[in-house]
Amino acid sequence: MFLEVLEPFILSGQIERLPPQALNAIVDNYATTPQLVRRLGEILMSLRLSPGEFDIDRVLSTCRRHHLWRTFARVWLSMGDPLAPITSTIAAAKASLRQGSGNTSAQDGGDTQETTVSASSLVLFGDETAEVVVFDYLDMVIRGRYYPDGKAILPQQRAEKYSTLISELLFPPIDTSQPPPGGIEDTFATLLALAELSTDRLLLLLKHVLNDPFVDYINIIVKPTSGLNSRASERSLRRASQVKSFIQIVVDTIFILARAVYLDGCLALTRRQVGLLSSYAIALYTTRFPLVFLKDETVVEWADILLHLDDASTRSEREYAFEMILRLNPPQSYADYIDSARAAGFFR
Repeated sequence: MFLEVLEPFILSGQIERLPPQALNAIVDNYATTPQLVRRLGEILMSLRLSPGEFDIDRVLSTCRRHHLWRTFARVWLSMGDPLAPITSTIAAAKASLRQGSGNTSAQDGGDTQETTVSASSLVLFGDETAEVVVFDYLDMVIRGRYYPDGKAILPQQRAEKYSTLISELLFPPIDTSQPPPGGIEDTFATLLALAELSTDRLLLLLKHVLNDPFVDYINIIVKPTSGLNSRASERSLRRASQVKSFIQIVVDTIFILARAVYLDGCLALTRRQVGLLSSYAIALYTTRFPLVFLKDETVVEWADILLHLDDASTRSEREYAFEMILRLNPPQSYADYIDSARAAGFFR
């Protein structure tokens, strides 16, 4: 009864801290059912928490068991770790995709109880699926906002720190002149996982994030691919030329992936995904130039990818992107592209 009396005062912000004994008592009483766990997540997000003040393992395991991913993410963020929810929700979303066709058959077998629990928790208690949560979470935190209420993360320094950490996870800052030292799949594992879940959602996420003025504060240091231990490399890390904006990192990364699929036969992305992502990146380059810069040889190579990708589902997007490239970077001779454009079906 005492804990239930405390709840409205905590949620209204009148109580911001509790002694460890009271916190643990709340966890013990609220971490038993999906209904109470959702309320527990709201309580924890309303408090100023420090590690060790409550049984976080019990809370997170309960969230996992009942598929309460929104609560799972908000608890981690309240503890000051913006990265942990991403890896966990992506893994859960990918597992759900793999089991998608098997869910109906699972209802006839031994997994019936687990399927029922997850479905009921999603419908009755309003929590989102892991796929929805991960994209919404990224959208808010990269833009300097708490998930899921969208309030600004304060102080500004903390918001920039969280945003930069997530940006570097999705778009590792590497030297684009060299192949990724860890391979395409390992270096860009998180970004490729998001594209696998939904390329359309990924594009919507990027469009929303890049239209927010907050990302102008995000600048990422690009580490050289060799000589990291030398004094010269330490100095180079501090050079302005080694610092890139978030939007530049996005465009550079998409080019690396497109080149790997088209030239090296990498299977990390499908041709449709390359067509959609390349078209979007070219649109960023042509509309944000000179904020976004590409070398002449990169532009020529990317135009070649758009022409020869051979994916009918993205022909209109690639054709538009190709036209934008020619407007910003007119070739010495348009005749050089006539045959290739005709073969690609670019007739506009």
